[in-house]
Amino acid sequence: MKKNSLKKKTNFTQLNVVDKFILLINCAVLLSLTISYLAKTINPETWILPSLAEKIYPINFFATCLFIIFWSAKFKLPIIINLTIFLAGINTHNNFYKIKSNKPYAEMKETTRITTFNVRQFNKYKWIQTEDITKKIINFISSLESDIICLQEFYDDENIKKIPLKNKYTNFDFKKQNSGLLIASNLEIINQKTILINKNTQNEAIYVDLVKNKDTLRVYNLHLTTSNNKYLENITKLIKSKPIKRKSEIINNLKNLIPKMKNSFRQRNIEIEAILNEIKKSPYKCILAGDFNDTPNSFTISKISKQLKDSFTESGAKSGKTYRDMVIPLRIDYIFIDKEITVQRLKTHNKIILSDHYPISADLNY
Repeated sequence: MKKNSLKKKTNFTQLNVVDKFILLINCAVLLSLTISYLAKTINPETWILPSLAEKIYPINFFATCLFIIFWSAKFKLPIIINLTIFLAGINTHNNFYKIKSNKPYAEMKETTRITTFNVRQFNKYKWIQTEDITKKIINFISSLESDIICLQEFYDDENIKKIPLKNKYTNFDFKKQNSGLLIASNLEIINQKTILINKNTQNEAIYVDLVKNKDTLRVYNLHLTTSNNKYLENITKLIKSKPIKRKSEIINNLKNLIPKMKNSFRQRNIEIEAILNEIKKSPYKCILAGDFNDTPNSFTISKISKQLKDSFTESGAKSGKTYRDMVIPLRIDYIFIDKEITVQRLKTHNKIILSDHYPISADLNY
């Protein structure tokens, strides 16, 4: 083999047709990645494109890493461009993926452990083909030895009695709701409240004031307005179908998807404004846990991060994926903490297949 054949190409015209096509895809990925960086600062009401790009950010993140490796043996200029754009979003990447190692979960002592879990109505409609989901969820909660449990999509008054913590507060009303929120703890509850956080959707959050060693802690549990994934699921099915279905069907689903997503962005923004205003009035240190239905670099989550710390970015590992039903690693469940609280460890229980969400637990010092 000639030595020249091993040299990196320095001119676009030297690339073959396949490489040029890959370079074109690379440019599209970098454009989408760059736009997604803006999602933290641009309200989707003003311009929705950054928020949409942010939803596929994990794909662009990993694709850019692959492009850097691919071009390292071929063409110098794309490596420089990919690295420059990738490094420009280092703060964004830090919210998404954590490389650092952590202490074994069982070693954490003298901390307050909190767990949040969207239990999806205890599999009421048999989404998971497994028997005794309720019993398995209760057993899992028992095994954690958590001091505080926050559940979303909690269903059935009878299940309240099964939660193995002595003090409980829920907003669930069997006559009015399909599901609700619950906070359970072995710590003493000295105050509790349900808050209307969105008049448009009648969405509520709850909080309890807990006492431990003469310190009082306020814990909020919420479930923000969900994005309507029906159209996104339809698009995925159409693209995967063999042969690929008509383009018009995909376009129609996209047309329906974007207004639905824009509305969900709007509703979540209303809800977070309401809850952050409540937290500002709290006389105690606060924890905000639940299913936020939004990703780490979204406008909504970035707004929370200005006031509270994200326990994952403090002490998480890898992508922290919490939504199980999509291939893209989506982290939409969070435990936000007061800036005076320290996270010893955060764990995503990604082997627990009892819902469409994975539970997460954090060991805290305060």
